[in-house]
Amino acid sequence: MKKIKTIAISISIPKAQTLFSMVKSAFDERQNLQADALLCDVIAEIGEKREQLLKVASKKKESFSLKKQDEIRDKSVRAIFTILKGYALLPNEAKRNAAKNLLQALKNYSPSIAGETYAVESAHIKEVILMLSKEEHKSDVALLDGLGETVAELKKAEDDLMVMSVKGVEGKKSVSAYKLKNELVEIFNSKLVPYLNAASLIRPQEYAEFASYIAQLLSEAKR
Repeated sequence: MKKIKTIAISISIPKAQTLFSMVKSAFDERQNLQADALLCDVIAEIGEKREQLLKVASKKKESFSLKKQDEIRDKSVRAIFTILKGYALLPNEAKRNAAKNLLQALKNYSPSIAGETYAVESAHIKEVILMLSKEEHKSDVALLDGLGETVAELKKAEDDLMVMSVKGVEGKKSVSAYKLKNELVEIFNSKLVPYLNAASLIRPQEYAEFASYIAQLLSEAKR
């Protein structure tokens, strides 16, 4: 397995918010890692600092352009669940089973993620997109007319909103937000990265999958 690379200190605040939300969420979902006290402490430190960053850097949905873009994003994420629930009731067995398989894969998510804060919603949306993009789900997605296009629309809406958020936050030059973001990056680079790289080599059966997922999140964040 490739080693997890460190994050560049230049990562934008919105991207950092989303990345660390996904890291925390991924850890919380893996019960097999909860007994590792050291890892729990590092994740807790990341979680606490992330919450501070969210409070400082989060903005109310006051910008008209951001509001409109967020509405497009919300509409797309709701549409995905509407499509799946509709197909799950059809008499066509193949389409019905495909929809049920995807709903099961997305059992931890619901249309209510559209009501979350920008960063939390972005984290969940990226997770939904990643899940529907997995190789084992591609045939099911392709079988359901309109689903693939809706997922593509959601990804574009999310990417566009991220660009707009970066411009808005970067323009405000919030010193406290930058400081918190840099502290988060330092915790991640100096504590979590070396620990997971070492643990996945020593005990791959327990840590390799989580480390690989974190590496994937980093790769997505650098795009």
